[in-house]
Amino acid sequence: MLTCGVLQGWGLTGAHSCQFSIALCAAQCVFLFVATLVGWGNSEAAQRKAFIAFLQDINNRPGAHVLVPNANDEKAFGPYLQHYAIILDFNKDMKTPTDDFIAQLIKLGYGPNPAPRTIEQIAATPSDLTAAKDGLDKMTQGIETRPAKINADRAALKQPDDLKAVYDKTFDKLVTAPAVAMENSAKALDTGIDAALARHLHQRAPRKARRLRHADPGQGSAHVG
Repeated sequence: MLTCGVLQGWGLTGAHSCQFSIALCAAQCVFLFVATLVGWGNSEAAQRKAFIAFLQDINNRPGAHVLVPNANDEKAFGPYLQHYAIILDFNKDMKTPTDDFIAQLIKLGYGPNPAPRTIEQIAATPSDLTAAKDGLDKMTQGIETRPAKINADRAALKQPDDLKAVYDKTFDKLVTAPAVAMENSAKALDTGIDAALARHLHQRAPRKARRLRHADPGQGSAHVG
C-alpha cells in the first residue's frame, strides 16, 4: 500500500491523492477478481485431470472393477466426485437383489444337501423352482427400473468433452454392460425354470392317470352284455 510520503513525493496530495487511492483500490479489486478466476480455472482443470486419470485406470483394467475413491481422491476430484457417486450408487442398489438372486441359485442347485442336484432332482422340487422364479422376477424388476433413473442422472451431468469421452466408457463398463448381462442371464434362467416346471407337470400327469386307474379298475373297460 502506498504511504502519504510516497504520494507527496509523486506530487499527489489532497484531492489528487484521494483520486489516486480510489483508482488504486479499484485496480487491486480487478486484479484479485482475475486472480480468483485464474485460480478457480486451474483448480477445476486439476480436479478434472485427476478424475479422468482415475476413470482411465478403471477402463484399462480387465473386467469390471468398481474402485472406491480414497480420501485423497475425494479431495482431488472436487465436485466431480458426485459424477462417480452415480455409478457407485447404482452398484450399491444392485447388490441386494444380486445377492438374493445368487442365494436362490445356490438353493436351487444344491437344496438341503452339500452335493449339487441333477436336473431331474431340481425338477422334482417345484417349490424351490417357484421360489427361485419369484426372486428372479424381483431382480428383473430392479434391473428394469434402476437404469432409467441412473441414465436420467447421467444425462443431467455437465462435463467437458475430454471428461465425457472417458466417463462414458466407465459408465458403459460398470453400469450398462453388467445390467445387460444380468438381464440376459435372468431371462435365460427364467426360461430354464419354466422348462423345469413344465417337465415336472409332464412327469406328474402319467402318475396321476395311473393312480386314477388303480382307484377305479373298471374305468375304461368295455361292458360286455
